[in-house]
Amino acid sequence: MPRTTSFNYWASLFAAACGTVLFGYHMAELNAPEAVLRCQETNSESIQVPECISMNASEFGLVNSIFAAGGFIGALGFGSRASIYGRARLQLYNVVPLLLGGLILTFSVDVWSMALGRFLSGVGCGTAGVYVPLYIKEITAPSRQSVMSATTQISVNFGILLTQVLGLFWSDSTHWRHILAVGALIPVFQLLLAPTVQESPKWLLSQEKQDEAHQSLSKLRGARSASDVKEEWDSLIGVDQEGGVVESEALLHADTEHQPGGTKDQKIGFYAFLNLPEYHEQRNIVLGIMCIQQLSGINGIVMYGVAVLRDLFPSSSGLINVAISFINLTITAAAASFFGRVGRRPFIMASIGGMGTFAFLLGCGIIWNIPILSAISTVLFVSSFSIGLGPLPWSVASEVVPYRALGAAQSLALGANWIGTFVISFCFPIIADFIGIGQTFWVFTCINAYSLYFVYKNLPESNGIDTPEEVWNRWNKGRSD
Repeated sequence: MPRTTSFNYWASLFAAACGTVLFGYHMAELNAPEAVLRCQETNSESIQVPECISMNASEFGLVNSIFAAGGFIGALGFGSRASIYGRARLQLYNVVPLLLGGLILTFSVDVWSMALGRFLSGVGCGTAGVYVPLYIKEITAPSRQSVMSATTQISVNFGILLTQVLGLFWSDSTHWRHILAVGALIPVFQLLLAPTVQESPKWLLSQEKQDEAHQSLSKLRGARSASDVKEEWDSLIGVDQEGGVVESEALLHADTEHQPGGTKDQKIGFYAFLNLPEYHEQRNIVLGIMCIQQLSGINGIVMYGVAVLRDLFPSSSGLINVAISFINLTITAAAASFFGRVGRRPFIMASIGGMGTFAFLLGCGIIWNIPILSAISTVLFVSSFSIGLGPLPWSVASEVVPYRALGAAQSLALGANWIGTFVISFCFPIIADFIGIGQTFWVFTCINAYSLYFVYKNLPESNGIDTPEEVWNRWNKGRSD
């Protein structure tokens, strides 16, 4: 049996995953140390940089949410560069905003320097969010792709867990900057792995670099001779000749606009996808499900979970958030094996229904000061997200949108997701300050109730169906019966 991995494969995989680990890490890095960072709690010691940065709710919301603004620019502005420079080279270039952002954050002295660091970190994480899933798929042997498909989401959740664990030990005025410094060390680890990182063989083939592609594949598989990778190599060449490489890059080529009414194989750009009536159903569900993912309220816990539970658990809110992050990681990894058996639609609907229910109960626990109800509801709220609304929306576009419009659909979906992240991360502390934290989760209950109705009416089941056209044919036939 031919080998499917090697040291070079795992080094390439870990280097790429650092980008999505940082995605989760930067999302949650201000959660645990918020109180001491904003000068709400101090433990005064003389140090070279300010021991805290005074911020009101609006300023802290801006610092948190500007990460999403950077992510939006990185995803739509720089992610597509992977098709020009290659996955490995873009990953190397992407170290610059990640490292610079982490360093500025670590040594920030005011709101604006912290916002700049968060913005640059967001640019790097947004870029990584585009090329990392594609790169991991392309360097992984076909027999292992289903197993490794959850790597991106798992690495994001690991980043969230890591920052919560560090927050248990470093959330004081002397050490909170150490949490931010780790965000600058992870890109350094990427640089150290760079000499062993291999370029995607599929991308090299798309650039007509067959010798380099074969060499890369051999190193990724630890092949001792050409015969060790002959079967996979022959398959790769066949895929390339049939256009498979181009299909795998659909996310990276959304900027090519064609006039409507052309041939079936012509690519559909942003304007056509947003305006042509034939894409009305696909447009609604692709953009809708990505907005729902963020408007469900998950980032109220990921970014502000310690503050949410602090009044009820003054000494253990950080520990509870670590437990929540661990459960999120575990359930995401475990649930992945069931998605192909049961289908997308039931998991997503159960996920939204659970989030709406437990957001309501969490609000009740906070308003009426019932700690055990709040803790259990928080755990189940995040668990509900993990079983469907977390991992599954990312695959919806590829399963319900025809290939010719997939690039535009994926890019617009990613943009909608970042906009939703910005709205929640900016508005949550302001709304919570105005109406109360518990009442804010009741707002999320209402949003999830409408989201459940929207998904019930608009999301077709796509599991086990070969083409998007067949998905919609079955859906529309079922609705008319």
